[in-house]
Order: sequence, then C-alpha cells, then structure tokens
Amino acid sequence: MEELSAAIPGDAIAYKKRQLLNKAIAFQENARSMRKDAAERFIASELDEMKEFFDGIDSNLLTLEQRLAVVSEEDEILVLASAASGKTSVCLAS
Repeated sequence: MEELSAAIPGDAIAYKKRQLLNKAIAFQENARSMRKDAAERFIASELDEMKEFFDGIDSNLLTLEQRLAVVSEEDEILVLASAASGKTSVCLAS
C-alpha cells in the first residue's frame, strides 16, 4: 500500500483524495489496533451514557461485568452464571 501511495505523483489526485488514500493505508497497516481502540472508546461511551439506566434496571445495581455484557458489540452472548447472580437483569438490560 505504501508503494502505491509513493508511486502516484503528488498532483495526480486531489488533496482530499490523497488524504483518504493515506487513511486507508494507515487502517490497512493498523487495522487490529484501530478496531480495538474504537471498541474501547465505544464501550466507555456506552457505559457512561447508560449509567442511569443500568443503575435503575433492578433492585440491585448491575456490576461492571454485567454492564459490559450488555454494551458488547457481539451478536450473541452466552450468559452463564450461578443462581441469583443477575442473569435476568443482564437480559432485561440488553
């Protein structure tokens, strides 16, 4: 990808398109860490935004682990826990 960017003369594409190309190159080189950073920012934002909801979902406050299960971006989550540990509260909050 870097070779592609270097091979294209500076005036061959508009400035904004070159910026997009450079962003694509940066993403291709750092996709895993960029995805991880974005997921961490999303989770932190959701936990902050949903705090009042999580605090009032049940008679007991949801724990951090329960809150993380709710805001996770996974399509499917297995909630496996002991009796009276808050599984229903997690499912209600989802």
